Amino acid sequence: MNNSPTGRSTIGYVAFDIRGKRLVFMRDSWPLDSSLRKTERTVYQDLWRNGVKNIARPISGEIVKSGDKVHRTITQKYRDTAHGKDTRARIHFRLITDEIYEPLDNCKCSYKLILVLSDALLAHYLAWTKADILHCDISMNNIMVKCTGPKVGQVEGILNDWDLCKYESELKKGSSHPTHPGTWQFSSAMLLQYPIKLRQVSDDLESFVHILHWTILMWYEHSLSGLSSELRHLVSRTYDEFETFVDYDTGGFHIFNYMLLGKLPFANLSSKPLERLTNKLAGICEEHYNASSTKEQIAKLEDIKIQKGKKSPSQPPAAPVEIDISVRGDDPAELKIQKGKKSPSQPPAAPVEIDISVRGDDPAEHSGSQEGAESSGEEGAESSDEEDARPLLDTSTKPKLQEHFWIWQAFREVIKYMEKNSNTQITNDKVDKPQFTQATESSAQQSTRGLKRSAQSSNESSRSSKRPRTTKGALTTSSSMDSTFKRTRMNSLMIALKLRGYCAL
Repeated sequence: MNNSPTGRSTIGYVAFDIRGKRLVFMRDSWPLDSSLRKTERTVYQDLWRNGVKNIARPISGEIVKSGDKVHRTITQKYRDTAHGKDTRARIHFRLITDEIYEPLDNCKCSYKLILVLSDALLAHYLAWTKADILHCDISMNNIMVKCTGPKVGQVEGILNDWDLCKYESELKKGSSHPTHPGTWQFSSAMLLQYPIKLRQVSDDLESFVHILHWTILMWYEHSLSGLSSELRHLVSRTYDEFETFVDYDTGGFHIFNYMLLGKLPFANLSSKPLERLTNKLAGICEEHYNASSTKEQIAKLEDIKIQKGKKSPSQPPAAPVEIDISVRGDDPAELKIQKGKKSPSQPPAAPVEIDISVRGDDPAEHSGSQEGAESSGEEGAESSDEEDARPLLDTSTKPKLQEHFWIWQAFREVIKYMEKNSNTQITNDKVDKPQFTQATESSAQQSTRGLKRSAQSSNESSRSSKRPRTTKGALTTSSSMDSTFKRTRMNSLMIALKLRGYCAL
């Protein structure tokens, strides 16, 4: 369930398909009421039409009505009158998908975790290159696990919840609000530092890195395991801290430094494959943040931020700014595994199979002229478990998070390494219980992530939480999701609902 009183109030239910005689999943939410936005069902149809893999399959979805009357919020009418703020209208929507998935926390070992994340990364890549859709909310709760068999590794990753996605044509339009939808803890450091920045592919790809770090801190042994107080402080400082700046909140101060310096929020990982992967990803992020074009972008965003700080808070917020770096990055023809642009006069081309399968193909084989492709593959990987195979920092190169190739290659190399050494590397190395829990923040500590409250409403306790946004209701926490798959408790998780032939047990 989404805990924010001003958000989408998303709740997930396990429901029973009367016609198909099976369990399905229903998500009830309140997205923005805008004729310019496509419904999530339409988004899924576009994804499936373009051959995107590793996503849920919708079987029904519709705006909820009572008779002929659409369910809409009315709060925005009174809040605008009382405080002069733009509280946007929302509409009631339900989506039903044909399968019930497990949360990412249910991965019992690092091998499964890496497989699932690589599958979700593949879905993200295909959605962007084939359907021109950017997810915009990569988070723990939006990457699900589909079990395909009883053996280790018989899992698939599912990239879920596309209700906040944007089409390529929408990205450059930005928003009148200097805020970016998504989950605060897993947003990129640049979006947290500069909310006025337009979202790019690199922001979504960086979110995969933060999800991996978060999961390791919670579920795998590291230097702070057993030091619960120190670990909670690290997590709070790294992922939750924010400060209010004029019209909006900024954060990610420590994450920004981690990215810039190629550092990690932990050390002494017990899982050598995870250690290898996190070191590789840290090197990729370091090169991205130190690339000359990224530094130029940061400098310009910082100038805008400084100038904005000199203006009166009563002035309306500036629109998001695009800084010299296109949403797609550099010329797509130069990218290693990127599709070419279509001429408006040409008919749409059939989807091109790039053959970067989830289980085994090396994307380097499909990368065209892969100059400078890191030879830190099997040879480098096998040389030493402790080896940090990062290339020397080259600030003249293109930012590496502007394309999927580098991060995908890092995942694939580690997967191959683990499979080649399965007798020692594929083990249940996850701890029995989470090593930290997300503390509940008081209203005075919680951030709006949006427009700053007016003086009259500063004492209200309606600020949105920076706790991770939960999009699956009771089914996305580890304990309640486990109970979903226990028949003895299944009935207790059902609700009474009726929607086009679907009802609960």
